[in-house]
Amino acid sequence: MGHPPFYTTKEVSGTGLGLWTSHGIALRHNGSLTLRSSDKPGLAGNVFSLFLPNEKNPAKPAE
Repeated sequence: MGHPPFYTTKEVSGTGLGLWTSHGIALRHNGSLTLRSSDKPGLAGNVFSLFLPNEKNPAKPAE
């Protein structure tokens, strides 16, 4: 069984709303938030990418 979409492995501190808030902003602006993770030795870590549409060339809404 997998983890919920947003969870923390940190100690109890802070609000824990950073990813949730960022994801919500991206969705409201027709963007996306993606995550890549690796636990390979020497390559361990996470990469978060926030994509927002270019306002000069907005995507046409789906019909």
